[in-house]
Amino acid sequence: MESIPELLATALERPRELSRQIVDHLQDTYELERHQIAGFLRDRLGSLEDYQVDLALAPAFTPGFDDQAEFAGVLGVESIPRSDWPGLVATLVARPTLGSLIVPGGEVCRLPLRPVTVERFLFRLRLDGTVPPGVRPPLEGVASPATRAPLLAVARRPIWESGERAAILARFLLAAQGVAAGGIVEDCTALLKVVEAYEPEGIPQLLARIPGWIQALGDDLQSASGPKPFFNERVQELHGGGRDTRSREDQKRAERERELDFLRRLKRALQAEG
Repeated sequence: MESIPELLATALERPRELSRQIVDHLQDTYELERHQIAGFLRDRLGSLEDYQVDLALAPAFTPGFDDQAEFAGVLGVESIPRSDWPGLVATLVARPTLGSLIVPGGEVCRLPLRPVTVERFLFRLRLDGTVPPGVRPPLEGVASPATRAPLLAVARRPIWESGERAAILARFLLAAQGVAAGGIVEDCTALLKVVEAYEPEGIPQLLARIPGWIQALGDDLQSASGPKPFFNERVQELHGGGRDTRSREDQKRAERERELDFLRRLKRALQAEG
């Protein structure tokens, strides 16, 4: 198995296409035409202040859930303390670690990554996280080789550091034995988003809110005017709206039906005896 520094370097050096947000920022801030962006990155980026580099490249080097899952799968329940992070950053910068940025038109610019960019990526991976003890047995009981890493990424999030909140995840995992691989990952990620959004203290507090959510979704689905937004955006994004080729109203209805089904499963799981 590769070492953590090697894994970090591999992740940081993956090609990244500049998003529209980055392109617009560079054009507006530095008065560039699109064809000038590659030259700017090669010739001028290195002379910018750290905060300017971070503003420019942050969207490309802010890790997402899939990045966290990759490292969660390697670390398991182990942690890398924050006191070790500056040394990891120094190692990666000295290597050097080269970012591969794909600019408009397809040209790839390979650039040494500055400490500020490496720090952004590394510090947001939750390397210091762990899995609450009460969550470990049910997680290992339900995890398969395909689901273990994303489930660990869910379990390592700081929202579960409270023992009462960790019991929510543990109870849900206990009830998930036999659930299809894709379903358990989607459900646990949905649960994470709900708990991060509403921060219930524990199982009783979350259970108390679910009937109201179910009622609101049911009313929404029956409304002749079509379903309206229910969960906040962090929860809505779990349900894949943009990938559906049906009409927008059909998409919304399908999303709400999936949310309703999830809430019913969640209610049953939390009502089960631990």
